[in-house]
Amino acid sequence: MYLIIILSLVSVLQLVISKQLVLRFITLPLKTHIPNEMIKFLIFAGPLSAFVTSTIVMISRWVWLKIPTEVLYYIWAAKWVGDFIGIIFLTPVILFFRKNVYVRRAKHQTAAILTTLSVLGAISWIYILSSYNKQLEKSSNLLI
Repeated sequence: MYLIIILSLVSVLQLVISKQLVLRFITLPLKTHIPNEMIKFLIFAGPLSAFVTSTIVMISRWVWLKIPTEVLYYIWAAKWVGDFIGIIFLTPVILFFRKNVYVRRAKHQTAAILTTLSVLGAISWIYILSSYNKQLEKSSNLLI
């Protein structure tokens, strides 16, 4: 029960950490036409906050579930990469979807949203295809 509560709180904590990092280190509203500003924003909102929360999740699972270290490292990496990619691709969609204090309305916001969703869709399709091929490979090895 404690682990479920901690994992739930960590999800909320990730949002809080992201917001605090952005508010502290980024001048708002974000200047979307300056690539360095966008990259800095995405780094603070994405990999840094995901690193902290992934580490907390790993430590929590180690304490309560006694999972082997190499499995914990895999779980940590998978969570970090998954959260990081999710944040990088979904943040622009959320920021451009409606008016907010973080960004001004962009001239080509529909294009930005569609591009982001297309890339995310392509990555998801590649992952699904890769998983399916791996599953076929495993099942063919069992038949041999």
